[in-house]
Amino acid sequence: MAPNIDHLVHTLCQEKGLPALCRDVILNTCYFKGPKEYTREFEPVFGKVQERFDDMIRNFFLNSFHGILQNFKYLLRFILILQQEVRQQDVGELKLPWNDKTEMNELLAVYREKMQIAEVEAVWNGKNVDETVKAIYNDVCQKLYDLQDTAFTSHNPEALREYKADPNSCVNYFDDFWEMLVLMIRVFVKPPDYAKRLPFGEKQDEIIRYCLTKFYETGILRQTGMTYAIQSLVKHNLRTDDYLKYEDPVFKKIAHLYNFSSENRAYINELLLLTGTHPEVVLGQIPGANHSEQTTDSLFLKFKHDLSNRFKKFNIFAKESHDVYIQKEVGDFVLKKLEEETAPETRQKGFIQPEFKRPASDVSGTSGEQFTQGFKPAPGSFLFVGPEPKKKEGSGNTFLIIALILVAVGIVVFLV
Repeated sequence: MAPNIDHLVHTLCQEKGLPALCRDVILNTCYFKGPKEYTREFEPVFGKVQERFDDMIRNFFLNSFHGILQNFKYLLRFILILQQEVRQQDVGELKLPWNDKTEMNELLAVYREKMQIAEVEAVWNGKNVDETVKAIYNDVCQKLYDLQDTAFTSHNPEALREYKADPNSCVNYFDDFWEMLVLMIRVFVKPPDYAKRLPFGEKQDEIIRYCLTKFYETGILRQTGMTYAIQSLVKHNLRTDDYLKYEDPVFKKIAHLYNFSSENRAYINELLLLTGTHPEVVLGQIPGANHSEQTTDSLFLKFKHDLSNRFKKFNIFAKESHDVYIQKEVGDFVLKKLEEETAPETRQKGFIQPEFKRPASDVSGTSGEQFTQGFKPAPGSFLFVGPEPKKKEGSGNTFLIIALILVAVGIVVFLV
């Protein structure tokens, strides 16, 4: 079963106000692995995809201000290495982003606003435009150092504020400045199957490979703890798999068997919810604030605990909804699991296959009633009741004769 969490991630980013670039990075990382292991070979194991999805929740939805700065440092460092390598290449008349005065002025202005820096000169005097990225990088490193120094030398608990999870920071910082850095890199880093090798023609792959090797040799992963790869910044084309709709017979069968599931209910819920069925359930469990001032990991564990409880208790088919749909491949897998669970029990108790008298959409039930109302067994039959044993002909008369003989014998014995 090939996992597809595109719809879920797209909904989460859209509802939380994160840009499409975040969606691209999250999905690419989930499907194609993380830093230093990134590959364009699709990961077929759902467990691995889910594990990376957890990392992406921490990074893009529950991060701290300190973690945001680590993101900036990660991207800026790669741009500096790319910038240094490209300087040695013949790019003709190509206008590189770090040589574009307008683009660099905009980058610096957005950064200054984000960091609430009053004067540009506090970061950079702007004399050499191609030094702008380096100046911002140095300022980010200084801010990270100041945070760490304050945290370890101060006895004031407020000093650790920037290390605490802040969902609002993710919305405020994963936008214009972060987007500008990603787009600057995306100009050079393209998927291997990209038709146009710009801006370096045939040399591009070689240059990028060299830059990536040098980039990871700097120890940037150890310094920043990033869980996504530079290669994951490329555009992700949303996958359009086939879906099982409300009226589909397989959908109906899943909805019916789902109500007899017990041991697999939480697992089935997890699988369906994480692949885009009812995305609002996952969205509703992601904290929008950190009132108890927990760390990112602590707040994430709370999210996982709350989500796990929803997996156990949530009834996906509790009410009729034409908006609910299931990925076809996931649906086939779920149906197989449900049939495996119910088959042994139904064989023992004489399961009678219900007749699908009418589609579930024809059932006019109130909110909270089950989809299975549309699955009516034949008149007089019961789903899990075994057939009555057949009576042998004449068995009633034989029993009466034996009883009379026993009574007569008893009377004789009593008189004697």
